[in-house]
Amino acid sequence: MESIVADLQEFKLGNQILKIWVPNFQALQESHQSSAYGDAPFWGRVWPSALAMIEFLKANPNYIQDKHVLELAAGIGLPSFYASQSAREIMVSDYAKDAVEWMKKNIQENGLVNLKTQQLNWHAIPSDLHPDTLLLCDVNYDPQQFEALLKMIQGFLSAGTTILLTTPQRLVGRSFVSALLKNVIVNEVLEIQQEENLHLINVLVLVQ
Repeated sequence: MESIVADLQEFKLGNQILKIWVPNFQALQESHQSSAYGDAPFWGRVWPSALAMIEFLKANPNYIQDKHVLELAAGIGLPSFYASQSAREIMVSDYAKDAVEWMKKNIQENGLVNLKTQQLNWHAIPSDLHPDTLLLCDVNYDPQQFEALLKMIQGFLSAGTTILLTTPQRLVGRSFVSALLKNVIVNEVLEIQQEENLHLINVLVLVQ
């Protein structure tokens, strides 16, 4: 991982300006073989859904203020870095070992003490995880994963966790979102400008 070209980018996240190492995605593509989810490790980009999550949390800090927060499939983990300003404790995680190592690098870069990392797969969530709030950004892109995702989400909801989900408006994800509607208490659409592109991102808040 140390050989991957990366840029140290500044992100204004709430009251902090954090320095985050972001991999050069083309270099990352070239360093990895094809994975089960496509031709490159998707964790190595800042996705519009992550930016939408941050915007929603800025406007609704009650979901993270003094809370125990878990982010699954976090990739670079920008929402967790933002939430670290006000949450009691955050676990930021991904199934990819390289992603977790990259997050550790950025935690160390910024000297954050309430942000911990763990390698987690939503197919096998440890029974001792009991977050107040779960963050999920753009996880519903592969229909083959929908059943496992829904099972995982229902497990957290049954345990009393509040779930925040951000998702692009993709046709392939409609059935997944529809299966969650009975638990949705907030459904907003945010416009996220990333470089020259405008993205419409749904933000869902789910409770039991």
